This record gives sequence, structure tokens and C-alpha cells, in this order.
Amino acid sequence: MVTGDFLRPVEVEGKAHASLPEFRPSQTENILWFYRLFRRKLAEATGLPVEMLAWNQGVDTGLIYRMLDVEMSTSGWVKAFAATEFPVDLLYFFEDLFDKALVVAFEMPESIKRLLTYLRVPFIDVNVHPIRFLPDVFFAVQTNSAGIFDLLKPYHTPSDTFYDWADLLSATAVQLPQPKIPAGGTLVIGQTNVDRSLIVDGSLRNLASYAAPLREAVGKSGPVLFKPHPYNKTSFGIFESGLPFDAIEWTRANIYSLMAHTELQKIVGISSSVLTEARYFGKEATVLAASPFSIPDTAREARPHCHFSIYDECFDVDFWRTILSAHIGTTALTGHKFRRPPNTLRTSLRNFWGFNEVSSDIAIQAYEAGKNK
Repeated sequence: MVTGDFLRPVEVEGKAHASLPEFRPSQTENILWFYRLFRRKLAEATGLPVEMLAWNQGVDTGLIYRMLDVEMSTSGWVKAFAATEFPVDLLYFFEDLFDKALVVAFEMPESIKRLLTYLRVPFIDVNVHPIRFLPDVFFAVQTNSAGIFDLLKPYHTPSDTFYDWADLLSATAVQLPQPKIPAGGTLVIGQTNVDRSLIVDGSLRNLASYAAPLREAVGKSGPVLFKPHPYNKTSFGIFESGLPFDAIEWTRANIYSLMAHTELQKIVGISSSVLTEARYFGKEATVLAASPFSIPDTAREARPHCHFSIYDECFDVDFWRTILSAHIGTTALTGHKFRRPPNTLRTSLRNFWGFNEVSSDIAIQAYEAGKNK
């Protein structure tokens, strides 16, 4: 069974969205994207039918909200996402829903992972990896199955290999417009207002939620450079954090140009992927909340429930044949391999996380400059 976050609604803010229904799915498109990407591979690997489960497609989403006794809203989703205790009726509901299933999911809620683990339903949860400066985005893969965990180890990409790509990007940044970094400044990273990685103790957080540790991390030695998330033009709570207004300077510069800059030494944020990437550019990162990912540097360091870095292998049917064999019979290995060109998943997802500004957009800019000569 292929699924994902079948509980998450669209964020609705203010009167600008008054004409839209206030409770509708936000992740069905992503689940469908993931299903189409891997359904044939899973079917060929197992010889079994591959079903998709999404918001009101195979599961009554509203019923789950009612069983959890939370309102049908973004705040209700936050509580549902973080739930650690469940009514007995909901346990029976999920036991029937996932009866005899092996679940492969795209960014599944933590509460659903807890439920499946309690019910002894094996799952493989696939997430976009927080390292996003390689030729393409790739996946961080987690499982609750000891057998699948052991079979995933040989496919793990060691973290040391990411330094080479950071070096190349740092060199590329020399040829780009140079951002202004105030001497002694600290870069503070903004995020979208609603994100799974911002759910802590059952509530959504922003920079104001971490006012004291944020001020301590920034210190008194220099100005603050604030980089808002490209999909969130608000201040993300920084003006409510107690930092001096006159010390905060906004920047729209590309995040990789900023991280490559020699004047920048310190980056602070809540749980942004930038904080995971920072070390590869030689920057000190202060993480105000626990990262949603636990990624070992090597397979030898892997511990249960960690996330494995899987780059190309998941596009091979043999990968699925191998790891799923821990639970079910699988078809014979063929040795066929698929290696995708750069930016393939970025383009397919229509999500570039700023990498396009220092890669594919350069060719477009050169073309436009040539036309205007």
C-alpha cells in the first residue's frame, strides 16, 4: 500500500482564502506523485497489487479527526500529527485499514508511524532528503522493520561524499553576484509557517517560540541577517523574538551564495534543511529544535529508526526486491539500473529549494542576456 500524510489540510489564512473550502487535502497530489513514481516498481518486485490510500480515497479522513476528537483545521492536523495516545476504536479502525499490508509512504505523519508500529505493520517512509545541493534531490528513508533496516544499510550514501558537491557549489558562487554580509553577522533562517518539522510538543513553532535561545545563539557581537523562506514572505516571528529591530537586516540572496560566503560563519534556525547543509560549507549551525531527521554519517553508525540516505538505488526494481524480501516473497533480480539526469526529481516535483538559482537558471540568464545584445 502506498500512502502519505492523508490527514494534512491546506493552510487557510485570512479573507484572501474566504472563497475556498477550509478543510481540504494538501498532500493528495504528493501521494499520487509518489504512487506513480514507484507503483510499477513495487508491483514488479512483489507480483502483488499496489493500492493508494489518500484523503478520502480509501480512508475516511473526517472520521479519523472525529475519533481523535480534534477540530478539522490546521491546528487540528498539528494535534493529529503529533498524537501519542489513541482511542481503542481508532486502533481497531487502523488495524482493519492496514490488515496484511506492507506500507510504503511519502512523508507519513509521526502519529501514523506510531500506530503502524504498535499494530506491527511494517512501513517504509520516504522523505525528501535535507541535503538539496546535489545534482538532484534524493530521499531519506526510514523503516520500523528490523529486517528492512538491515537490508537498507548497504544502500546508504556516506555523508562525506556530500562535501565534494558543496565544494563545487562554493566555487560556482564565486561567479555569481556576491551578497553583502555584515561583518560579524549571523544568518537566521526562516521557514514556512506550517511545516511538519515545526511541530513540537503538539504545537507549531516559529522564531518567537525560541526567543531566549535565539538571542543567546545570535549574541551581542554583530548584526542579524534574516533570510525568509522563499515560500513565506512573513517575518516568521523574528520581530517578536526580542532581537533589536535595528540589528535585523533582510536578505533575498540565494541561500547557497550566502553559505559559500567567507564572511559568514554562523547560521541559526529551528529545523530548516539549511541547518543540515551548513556543515558542508564549513559553517557553524545552531539548531533550536530537534531535527526531524536522524541521518548517520556511515551505515556502520546506523541505529533503529534512523534515516538512510538513498540516492539512485530506489529507482531500481532490484532495490525493492531486496529490501521487501524481509517480509514477502519477491521476484528474481534482473540487474537493471536506472540513473536519472540532473534535476529530474526537482523538475518533477516543481520544487527547487533555491538550487535552480545557481544551476539551471544560469543557462536561461545567459540566453536572455545574449538576446538583448
